[in-house]
Amino acid sequence: LSDKDKNLYLDVSLAATKMTTSQLAEIQTKANEITAGAVSDYDKAQKIHDWISDNIYYDFDGLATGNFVYSAYSVYISRKSVCQGYANLATAMLRSIGIPTATLSGKSIFVASEWWDTVTDPNVTSHAWNAVYADGRWFFMDTTWDSGNRYEDATWKKGAVTQYFFDPAADKFALDHRTLSIPYSFGVSYQTHVQDVGWQSY
Repeated sequence: LSDKDKNLYLDVSLAATKMTTSQLAEIQTKANEITAGAVSDYDKAQKIHDWISDNIYYDFDGLATGNFVYSAYSVYISRKSVCQGYANLATAMLRSIGIPTATLSGKSIFVASEWWDTVTDPNVTSHAWNAVYADGRWFFMDTTWDSGNRYEDATWKKGAVTQYFFDPAADKFALDHRTLSIPYSFGVSYQTHVQDVGWQSY
């Protein structure tokens, strides 16, 4: 992603978001409420990151049955989803207040003993996160991995919120995240194949 790409990731149309005008307005109102008092786009992005990580729960029950929601508005209303839903909600909230954001899909390493040269399926998508353009640059954030919340056994289990994966150093992020696609929209299947710069070195 480059500076010239940023306007491609501001689309809040129905085709891009799968949200109605009223649903988008509701998301935008909440995003403005969350970011009240923040001056820079970077600070706004951090507030949105923290709110999502604190208020959305990873849907382990849905993951087990295949019955989960991941559209931005559905996640906002239900307060639970899988990684795709976390990322889609972040994209919707940030775009709604004029901050270019992409929902990225890719491969992540969950096991500490695993390494890129030992992964048997490095090109199979297993995770989603975001790239955000704020204060003149792109950076990564992963609201899923910064949330300790779990919806499991029909129980809401509150966990800790961290900022380990908010604007991490790109080389460190590439240790366990590999981007495979950057769709302009997050409600349709238009994708561009890319790889994180430097991931192969680690």
